[in-house]
Amino acid sequence: MQRLLTGIRSAARAGDQEALLGWFASDAVFSFGSESGSQAFLELWKDKESRPFARFLSTFDEVIAPGGTRTASGDMHFPFHTRITAEDVDPYFVMHVRNGALRAAPTPTAAPVPIAPLVTVLCVDPACLSSEPPGWRRVRLQDGTPAYAPAEALSPVVSEYRLVVGRRDGRYRVLAFVAGD
Repeated sequence: MQRLLTGIRSAARAGDQEALLGWFASDAVFSFGSESGSQAFLELWKDKESRPFARFLSTFDEVIAPGGTRTASGDMHFPFHTRITAEDVDPYFVMHVRNGALRAAPTPTAAPVPIAPLVTVLCVDPACLSSEPPGWRRVRLQDGTPAYAPAEALSPVVSEYRLVVGRRDGRYRVLAFVAGD
């Protein structure tokens, strides 16, 4: 997987169209999932400037920065929240929280709620948003533990794009790079 991510970055930085396209499955989908193939990718992402894939590289890096998650089939989904499947969670209420910001009550003097670095995604309870003191939001960790965070410590994880990577022809390839949550 790391080889694919590094290879895509290197090819995009160098403006090497052939090398970049080599990392995509021939039937990879783009746009909103309605466009497929290398020509569709080039029409969407190749710019007419000295760094033709700079915009793609910037978006690609934003999508993979939060990390990915592996499905049962072995495919990887980036960012990881695209695989959140809780029936009661709207992806627009899934948040990252600034490290050290969680508290047991809606006050800065309340006991801190420790979380592991990879458990930084919180599900904001929309029913509680308006009933809390100003500036604080009631949140729920993935395991159901309630906590509070200052509103400025929360940022949505919903991204404009998502990436799906899977094995094709014995190596990892991009299967989809599409807009949408």
